[in-house]
Amino acid sequence: METAVLVEDVTKSYGEKEALDGVSLKVARSRVHGLLGPNGAGKSTLIRIISTLARPDRGKVIVNGHDALTSPWAVRQSIGVAGQSIGIDEALTAPENVVLAGRLAGMRKSRARTEGAEVLELLGLAGAGGPTRTFSGGMKRRLDLACALVADPSVLILDEPTTGLDPEGREDLWAVLRQRAARGTTVLVTSQYLDELDRFADEVSVLVDGSVVAEGRPAELKRLYTRDQVELEFADERAAQEAAHRLGLDSATHVDGFRIVVAADDGATEVATVVRKLTEAGITVAAARSSQPTLDEVFMRFVGESK
Repeated sequence: METAVLVEDVTKSYGEKEALDGVSLKVARSRVHGLLGPNGAGKSTLIRIISTLARPDRGKVIVNGHDALTSPWAVRQSIGVAGQSIGIDEALTAPENVVLAGRLAGMRKSRARTEGAEVLELLGLAGAGGPTRTFSGGMKRRLDLACALVADPSVLILDEPTTGLDPEGREDLWAVLRQRAARGTTVLVTSQYLDELDRFADEVSVLVDGSVVAEGRPAELKRLYTRDQVELEFADERAAQEAAHRLGLDSATHVDGFRIVVAADDGATEVATVVRKLTEAGITVAAARSSQPTLDEVFMRFVGESK
């Protein structure tokens, strides 16, 4: 698969603080690639370097075939960026902001107007009038994304784009990002909402203490670093204790007096096996369910290991 963004052995320090320590990653073209990590992990620093807004102390960054260190202008012409800080001009209207963004990206004014109207419609801002200083935080966030999209960049770089949006706004924004990826746009995105990356990202890189500690598809990461769970409920504490004994102390963990949780490689399959084993032993299971791990659990594993 073609690589849209290549980062090799990138290091960046601010004084004695090392923000990035030999980071390497590949972002495949036409994919949504998530950057996951705790505050201070280096996500925003990496985003700024890829966007040519900062230079690394060491390493190589290639975006759309252009060297971000020697040809930053070529990189800027092919990317759209929306950072944590909203970059709109609050004295201008929404259409004026997107036209300005398009012109700065090298578009003719007429095309910037046409494309700007389309992205404003796409993001639910077509009817928003007046200077943007009167907009809500969520509207400003969507306008910032519209400015990043107006020139139809081949790579879209977003740092926590759904911060400040309500749940419906977050869903709408991700629908737009998935639509753009289907059209060929590469999306590199950070998010504080792990469930978003779990549902919408094609690949995820986990960044902890300035280093990439894991990467892969969300389902792959969950399979490698966590296990499914089978939760069993019983009529009383005695039955729960007997069930835990039958299943072995290493494979069962008490949740409370009436429930236990059993770790499983394939919860959907093993729930039936566990229930059958207990039933054959004369232990009645009142309720049984299986659940898959979340990306939050992968995240907490690596964050916990770093402490």
